[in-house]
Amino acid sequence: MYSEIELKNFYARESIAVGAFNCPNKQKCSEAEPRPLYHGAEAHVGSKYGELFRIVVVALDTGHEPADLEKRRSIIEGLWGESLNPHMRGTTELIQGLLKGQIEENTSPHPFYAMINAAKCSGADGKRDMVSGALYNHCRPFALQEIELLSPQLLVAQGKKAASVLSAPQIPLDDLIAVAGAISEDKEIQQWLISFARQHLRAYSQSEGEYVPVLEVPHPSSRNGSWTLFKNIALAPVLSLIKELTKMKVAS
Repeated sequence: MYSEIELKNFYARESIAVGAFNCPNKQKCSEAEPRPLYHGAEAHVGSKYGELFRIVVVALDTGHEPADLEKRRSIIEGLWGESLNPHMRGTTELIQGLLKGQIEENTSPHPFYAMINAAKCSGADGKRDMVSGALYNHCRPFALQEIELLSPQLLVAQGKKAASVLSAPQIPLDDLIAVAGAISEDKEIQQWLISFARQHLRAYSQSEGEYVPVLEVPHPSSRNGSWTLFKNIALAPVLSLIKELTKMKVAS
């Protein structure tokens, strides 16, 4: 079960805490030069994380983190409306969909989930192109430990780099058949649902025989329109699948 103290101890022990950063991998990330690497990327853990459902969003890198993490959490939890940047607007839409029926329609979803960064540094120089994949490869062990400490019931991977950090295989076909059957008795609809599941759902190994469902989505700020396409076509059936799958896992 999640413990804030254990998470803080982890950041301190690995020397990756905001304001006390001395990452043991920093010499390995020379591939990112000459971009300046701003560092420190502790998780945003909502003030109500775990009250409903433990959702962990795996994002990419981040801008320069403020030293006052409590202030950052307050700012994130207050985000709302049309002024959101594309990443947070997409994240808001997704978490709202996942928590539909559990929170009021006009309630901010941001207190109810945690968000980690797949990379603990950011090439924050104003450019929008991706930083070197070396950052994600070197930070992968940190991200996996964060996930273990946050003990999620659902993981959301935003973009291919985040999904590669998790490296999760497909969900067992028997589980997908059972979930699709719980949603509809129509065989054609079941096959349609399974095709969406094959594309967007994975199984992150938790322990032998157990897994945490992973929802793989395009990054909300992608410039090729993939997030809008996903939202308009795949989001509704994928949300139905996720909700039935988590019910099934809780019941088992």
